[in-house]
Amino acid sequence: MLLLVCVVVSAAPGQEARPLWWADMQAEAQAHGYHLLETDVATVGPEFLVLDVRPDYEFRGGHVAGAHNVEFPPTDAAGDAQAIAAALAEVVALAEGTMDRPVAVYCRSFR
Repeated sequence: MLLLVCVVVSAAPGQEARPLWWADMQAEAQAHGYHLLETDVATVGPEFLVLDVRPDYEFRGGHVAGAHNVEFPPTDAAGDAQAIAAALAEVVALAEGTMDRPVAVYCRSFR
């Protein structure tokens, strides 16, 4: 089955102008088969598996209710394939039995 990955972007209430990077990220998302959601991550319903990919110390400092912390190595790391494989294995384990459920992923820096 297909696992749909969505990046969730929080916007300030009433804020309609998109950041300058939005169009580039939207095009990249479409090219890679996922969507950007224009909603506050806290409003995503229970039909989503919510993944917080920030470092665990940030997750412990506060996170969206029901979110699972799956820490990925920084994007500027020298390709730590073992750490990436471990994080992906954790995502697969969390999604076990719910592969038709969309996944909402959020982070602090949107990278």
